[in-house]
Amino acid sequence: TKSRPAWHDDKLQLEHIMPQTLDKIWRKDLGENAEEDHRSLLNSIGNITLIRHNQELGNKSFEVKREVYASKSGLQVSQNKILDREHWDAAAINRRAKYVIGLLVNKVLGIPDDLQDGNNWNQSSKSESKFDSKIVLNQLLGETICYLKDPRITATVKSDSTVLYEGKEWKLSPLTKELRKRNGEDSDGTSYQGAYYWTHENIKLVDIDPE
Repeated sequence: TKSRPAWHDDKLQLEHIMPQTLDKIWRKDLGENAEEDHRSLLNSIGNITLIRHNQELGNKSFEVKREVYASKSGLQVSQNKILDREHWDAAAINRRAKYVIGLLVNKVLGIPDDLQDGNNWNQSSKSESKFDSKIVLNQLLGETICYLKDPRITATVKSDSTVLYEGKEWKLSPLTKELRKRNGEDSDGTSYQGAYYWTHENIKLVDIDPE
């Protein structure tokens, strides 16, 4: 947050972006599955934000709400992955949910490295057989990805199989091995699924759903 809220501030409140009661404008924005999406996504973490303002937003249109978030809320959490949308629908809610969950898992909870590498962590991760790194990298062409263990280390996605790092093109797994080796964490016989060690917008590449 760019503005640190006082938790006792009586103007600080949780806000449902898609409101608890739909009107004609909201039903139009949500589309043909409006009722089902409203029922299943109303209380999704992607649809709830924190605001501080002097007016009741209620079920005002997303256009009106977005202006308030941008100019009066003062909290970055009510802007990220919201202000860049023209319409607030199921896709927008699911997109922001992944973003917020990524922040919680990677920034707030701070899962220790030894647990990330442990068998219990690996068992809870997606099966490698179901993950295709080429599909994910292809949808991130030109985007910057961050090394999970040190987000200051970044690379640019060049193709569906390579990234640019330090002026050289790498495949993701060999680059991961190289970075771990530089940090004294690797042995020559070890191999890695690089997508487990890199993130985009705080979400592990292995957890990004193919579009």
